[in-house]
Amino acid sequence: MRREDKIKLEYTSLKETFNGTNSSSGWTEQEEQLPQLVEIEPLSLSILRFTFDKAVEIKGATFSISEIGNAYQKSYLDEETRLSVNVLFEKEMELGKVYTISYSGLKSVSGDILP
Repeated sequence: MRREDKIKLEYTSLKETFNGTNSSSGWTEQEEQLPQLVEIEPLSLSILRFTFDKAVEIKGATFSISEIGNAYQKSYLDEETRLSVNVLFEKEMELGKVYTISYSGLKSVSGDILP
């Protein structure tokens, strides 16, 4: 990727979307304690880094990009803290195109599934 070909990534968390459309938080105390997505950082056109505020468990989790598919590899940036997850996709995203990035099956270290 050339230096001038930076990827601009904008995202809204499910919690922000929910709070933006509902005057009450709607989140239970247990959900408030779950890890929250802090950032999605594009490392290249086919690698994303998901960073959370608390440790997460990626075993059994699926990360995907619309029109690209599911990630073929996922790994912790730091196995000890488990705050950041690097996710690799077979195809590259195209600059200027809009994608939906999602994950499912991601859990807190205590085993609670993240929304």
